[in-house]
Amino acid sequence: MILIESINNFHERDNTMNLPQYQAFLKVVETGSFTKAAEELGYTQSGITHQIQMLEKSLQVSLLKRDRSGISLTAEGQVLLPYIRNLRTDEAALQQRAMELVHGNSGLIRLAALPEVTRCWLPGIISQFSRAHPQVQFQLFSGTGKECIALVQKGSADLCIAALPAEAGLKTMFLKRDFLMAVLPAGKTKEETIRRTALKKLPLIRTSPDYLEGLFRGEPIVPVFQVPDSVSLIAMVQEGIGCGVLSEMELKQTGKGIACCRLEPSAYRDLALMHADANPLSKAAEEFAQAAQVWISRR
Repeated sequence: MILIESINNFHERDNTMNLPQYQAFLKVVETGSFTKAAEELGYTQSGITHQIQMLEKSLQVSLLKRDRSGISLTAEGQVLLPYIRNLRTDEAALQQRAMELVHGNSGLIRLAALPEVTRCWLPGIISQFSRAHPQVQFQLFSGTGKECIALVQKGSADLCIAALPAEAGLKTMFLKRDFLMAVLPAGKTKEETIRRTALKKLPLIRTSPDYLEGLFRGEPIVPVFQVPDSVSLIAMVQEGIGCGVLSEMELKQTGKGIACCRLEPSAYRDLALMHADANPLSKAAEEFAQAAQVWISRR
């Protein structure tokens, strides 16, 4: 019965404590005057008095007393003063933090991306974005397109960068058409393009992601061997061991010793930013998506 009565009494209180009430009380304590407190906070004296009364009503205790010597704290006011100071500080920090989140100045962006995107694009995008938004933090995931999309669908990632088409329930922002390129040892060809039928006859090296499977779907091919990533494939090609297929993105920063050719007929993938339609993006994530689109369009 006592607990129920206490809860009922709590809900009957005037729970309107807020930052102006804390500020009014603390300013009166600081200046020792309702008049001076009103002047410094831009209130009328009756306005300051009202704020103090509302705070006392909410707390159900008297905080200040007046006598011939001026204004002083009651015994209850002395006990509660440090708590009210902490509340004022915490609420001000809360409002500041919320304002930063609203304007995209801080927050956490959870981003999933293909390994080659993580390696070739994200360092530049995040570096540029972070100069304008130094308080925004990132949590990065790397995996296949299906894995990245699954993270967004489950709500474990806010955004992902993967190849279109997107699955139902995802919103997309187109980023770039990424052409697939044949990678051959330097001097193997001087042509700018190579037909798929000609490429198929060369010693091929399979890597992850496996572009060969998509290019020669249903056709028998016998790769020389398989390597774990594009860096390994390029090293093998530079040594003349075989040829391979990589995305144009992955070949932007390669060194000497290889020749790159467009395929005939051409092959490509359309890369896009994706997020779940049911989960609205934070302001920071929205601004990151726009910054990513601008950065990639200039490459």
